[in-house]
Amino acid sequence: MGIVLKEFIVSIDFLVAWGAILSTLLLIIKFVKMWQNHLRIEVDFLFTKDVNDGNYVTVRNLLATPIIITFWQLIWMYRPWYSWKWKLDQSIDGAPPFFDVIKIDGHSEHTLNFREGNYFDWDSRSLGNKKIYLRFNIAGRSKPILKKVV
Repeated sequence: MGIVLKEFIVSIDFLVAWGAILSTLLLIIKFVKMWQNHLRIEVDFLFTKDVNDGNYVTVRNLLATPIIITFWQLIWMYRPWYSWKWKLDQSIDGAPPFFDVIKIDGHSEHTLNFREGNYFDWDSRSLGNKKIYLRFNIAGRSKPILKKVV
């Protein structure tokens, strides 16, 4: 009886070790897949002094899957000297959020053009200590994303 009990304990130890190793490997694989599929969006800009040509903000989707932007807004934010948090100053020209749906395919980009009536000054005189951010919401996400433009 003692020999059977020792063999049983050894087999249980082997099963416990096998389960721990297998679950750890599956967890590592899951984290690698999550890291590969996390949201990767890049925001770039091209600002000009010409009102007719306008300013361009480009949103790039670096994922392989398409994304859908349900609303977006270009905003100015500043950080007072006494605070660590950025505060909303205003949207560009007081513009409300734009609710036009934009679909950006995988590994592609979409350019937002701000010309004539939507043109804004971006030089240091106009901005002061403010920064320009693009706030947008992606379908399927609960919180809007805030990306620094300049």
